Amino acid sequence: MADFISLPFYDLFAEDGHVPKIRESLPTLLTGVRRSILEIGAGTGLITTSLAEWTPAEIFALEPSAGMRGIEILSTDGEAYGARYLHRITEGGKVISEEEITGYAYRPPWNVLERELVTAGFIQTEGAEGLLA
Repeated sequence: MADFISLPFYDLFAEDGHVPKIRESLPTLLTGVRRSILEIGAGTGLITTSLAEWTPAEIFALEPSAGMRGIEILSTDGEAYGARYLHRITEGGKVISEEEITGYAYRPPWNVLERELVTAGFIQTEGAEGLLA
């Protein structure tokens, strides 16, 4: 089962939904962060841009949601994959906008990601409501 939201309109829904509350919680969470941030579930980047404004840390943004990425996988090689992203807006059966992006990405399983983060010096702490810090 998947939820479908037309990606060009996702930001409009999110700005009136969860994004303001997360933006309110982030400054306290980011106090003292200078090295790196891993944002899992980056979506369209609404929170990512706020992170970039509030901290000098390098940001790694991952979007694991198939619905948000809207991709068709072209090839896989272990934890990496080649993908084609096709975002199409139609009205009355007529295509009014279409964008195609192809690329290669790396999507490690959580145990690999966790091991790499610990090795790189990341420490998991308690975050604001619903956030993993």
